[in-house]
Amino acid sequence: MKRILSILFLSLSVLLVGGCGSSEQSKILDDYSFGRQSFGAGSSRITLEMPFAIGQTNGLPWMEQIGKSTALQNVTFQGADQRVSVIVMGEVPQTDAATVSVETLAENSILKLKQSSAVRNLKTDIKPVTISEHEAYRVEATYEQGALQLGMVQYFFMDKGILWNVIYLYRANDPEAVALVQYIDKDITIHQ
Repeated sequence: MKRILSILFLSLSVLLVGGCGSSEQSKILDDYSFGRQSFGAGSSRITLEMPFAIGQTNGLPWMEQIGKSTALQNVTFQGADQRVSVIVMGEVPQTDAATVSVETLAENSILKLKQSSAVRNLKTDIKPVTISEHEAYRVEATYEQGALQLGMVQYFFMDKGILWNVIYLYRANDPEAVALVQYIDKDITIHQ
């Protein structure tokens, strides 16, 4: 009898612990087939963990340009589903790459949100991070726009003269969207 009670108690403990905290995380792992997707601009290439494939919205596909002297310098990739929008931009800065500060770009991103009359209840955080040994800045914001409660995680970094801007937009009041962004956030690789 003690053994049966011990087994039942252990089983109950496992079920209770297994159900705590991350039901949204389990749901997104069931709902999405995650994979790594590469993006390129100029001679720079990055890879992100993605919940879905996203497509290039300008120019020829960058994969077709590898090894050509006319590689596209400014590219934008976009994709979305009902929970999250992902935007990846790689571009040559309009000023000398040596004078571009990714910190200033991150601060300007928040400034634009603050200046928008459509944005209310803005909460922000900017912090330096390292991505594949490159200096980067991470911007996090939550705000209301119309009837929507939105969240944004954004990264700015430079590689081989290309300024990268990676943006995750999501509904801040959707626990599954928040869990999805937390799962894919920070998984950026810069290829050498």
